[in-house]
Amino acid sequence: MVKIAYHCSHEQFTPQELLNYAVKAERAGFKHLSCSDHFAPWSDSQGNSGNAWCWMGSVLSSTHMTCGTVSSPGYRYHPVILAQMAATLGQMYPSRFWLALGSGEYLNEQSLGLPWPLKEKRNENLKESIKVIYQLLDGKEVTHHGHVAVETAKLYTLPTQRVQLLSAALSPESAQALGPYSDGLITVSGPFEQVKNIVEEYRRKAGNEKKLMLKLDVSHAHQKDIAIRSGWEQWRYMLIGNSLLADLRYPQQFEEAAQLVTKEDFVKKTIISTSSDDLASTIHQFASLGFDQINVHNVNKFQEAFIEDMGKILKDFE
Repeated sequence: MVKIAYHCSHEQFTPQELLNYAVKAERAGFKHLSCSDHFAPWSDSQGNSGNAWCWMGSVLSSTHMTCGTVSSPGYRYHPVILAQMAATLGQMYPSRFWLALGSGEYLNEQSLGLPWPLKEKRNENLKESIKVIYQLLDGKEVTHHGHVAVETAKLYTLPTQRVQLLSAALSPESAQALGPYSDGLITVSGPFEQVKNIVEEYRRKAGNEKKLMLKLDVSHAHQKDIAIRSGWEQWRYMLIGNSLLADLRYPQQFEEAAQLVTKEDFVKKTIISTSSDDLASTIHQFASLGFDQINVHNVNKFQEAFIEDMGKILKDFE
């Protein structure tokens, strides 16, 4: 059966709030977590950007759940440092930590003042970084000169068990290109046929044995109009298009770009739910594509009601 995770959005809540929600999620029956890794929120109105790595150490200590995040190597995090952080969590919490690696968004990397490459070059950087991280986690000494520079690096504290590395992709092209380079794929929900196409292209390149994970965005509240309005206020920025998501620089630019996203647009492209039955139906639909884990993110502020309603259906999946 598919594993169901509660997604913790660092853009929307303080680290302490997210820790509290994670504890409540475990009490409700969740066994798995995921979280975002942002330096800045998508908009000033979201207003948060706690450090995911500090937080994961705390939440793994405070619960018995698994947890992972998507990070981008080569900019904020050099792949050597990512490997060291992954090895540390993997040593402390065996089999409970996973890491996905993506090509990144300028929003989170621009503060370092580094040039922002085109997508093709970012993908090449990602492929090299994944190889470097694998080698380091295997205890090898690594020297590498390419898009990424590594000089005689070696990890002296290794994970107790092998840390699972996934690739992050938002398009069929990226999914296919990254297929051979990691243990699996994580992607983000959209129209069902679009997600199906991403899965099919990934399977065509990577085969059927590798892990599939989905971040499933829903706006859940007990009244439909509240689910629509509150979701639109918090998460309409995700509907401006993948190229803009990767290349805009500041939260204020996302706010300007999202001015043209109406509530009607949001309803057409986002899953709206008002009950546990709605949530179960949606999860079952996407689970039919063969996902091993689905990280469910309620994109509005009503987390406690969402956790309670999810708790009523978790037994149907694991």
